Amino acid sequence: MKRGSKGQASIDMFLKKKQKSGEDEKGADTSQPDAETAESYSIVSTTLLTQPMTTDAARGYVKESTGGRKFQEKWSKEFTWVQYDPEKDAMTCSVCSWALANNRVRPGVKNILDGQEKKWIEGFNSWRKGMYAIQKHNESSHHNECLSAKLNEDGSQDMINTICRKSVKSKEENRRGLKAIFDAVLYLARQGQSLRGHTEEESNFKQLLKFCSKYNQEIKGWINRPSKFKWIVPEIQNEILNQSCHEILRNLVKKIHKSKWYSVIADETADISRKEQLSICLHHVDDSLLVHEDFIGFYSVETTTALNIFNTIQQALLSLNIDIQMCRGQSYDGAANMRGHISGVQKRFTEINPLATYVYCAGHQINLVVQECFSQNHHAVTALEVLSCVVNFIKGSPKRFSDFSKINDDATKAKSHAAACTAAYRVTAVTSQLG
Repeated sequence: MKRGSKGQASIDMFLKKKQKSGEDEKGADTSQPDAETAESYSIVSTTLLTQPMTTDAARGYVKESTGGRKFQEKWSKEFTWVQYDPEKDAMTCSVCSWALANNRVRPGVKNILDGQEKKWIEGFNSWRKGMYAIQKHNESSHHNECLSAKLNEDGSQDMINTICRKSVKSKEENRRGLKAIFDAVLYLARQGQSLRGHTEEESNFKQLLKFCSKYNQEIKGWINRPSKFKWIVPEIQNEILNQSCHEILRNLVKKIHKSKWYSVIADETADISRKEQLSICLHHVDDSLLVHEDFIGFYSVETTTALNIFNTIQQALLSLNIDIQMCRGQSYDGAANMRGHISGVQKRFTEINPLATYVYCAGHQINLVVQECFSQNHHAVTALEVLSCVVNFIKGSPKRFSDFSKINDDATKAKSHAAACTAAYRVTAVTSQLG
């Protein structure tokens, strides 16, 4: 027998039994059906659970109430656990009915189904609240627990996509909403813009989402949804930034592992909050012989002793799973704690890895050379002092700065005009020679 005919036969058998026992057994206790009736009910529940009620099966059974409202076939198509009983002119939940009949629920859920949610077992026919009641029951925890028990019993992945169609759609919307939030956070981070403002509503992050919502209805629906889970609070923003940072570091480490050998560049400096920080970069060459210098982060150091700085560098490499024995070079400034040949950072590094050759940072060397050259040149020192005084004089007054800006604009226009006249003269001269 085919699956559809078997389901229809089960429905007919169930309806005949209900017709026989409907009028004659009004006073009997029908809360515990006999084994045959329970078996038939289980077959009907399972059939309708796995195969939604078709139009042909539902046509002719749906009764219209006196108020003009009735059961809608689209409810059983969208929520396949909805089962319509034409005898009672009511709908029930086939999933909860199955779980309760087969004792697949916890005592707490059983009390709920026997109490406030008993209408979904015996029959619900308040058609005015039909769709609202279905959606509320579909999102309830006791229904989801019964659904999980049914899915575990059947072991069918296809049934999840059939019964939880609304849940799957909600997951897709959540993913798209989260992707938009990720894009907004990463865009502001890429442009170096702050995410927050004086208030959360006036922050760059919220305003960017509002701007995008003008052209994207999904984003608009997401930020205007009544749910409190929108993933736009500052804690989520920080988590997104941290996860993005870790992903960038993982990609950089993969490239360094592929290059195999690398060099370490480190320098310490104080930030605006007067906290000492150590910046670390890794220098490596890829298979195409292209040189890469990747910044891997700032690391806070309490003291600038050679031992503390060396331990910070070593810990940073270990946290990124980078072998310190693969290091072939180290470059720092000329401070004693960095280049010291007795207890400096470079000396401690070479004690662990003798192949990590120390190189005095060229940038620091050039800076020292330029300072020394200017200190020995009286005219250069005088020129810089005069220039510094002129800049301070102009910036010291808004009026003087405004006058200087006008003079600068006039000079720029005059220079552009002179260049244009010179170019036109040259074109004319060349044209006359060719003509």
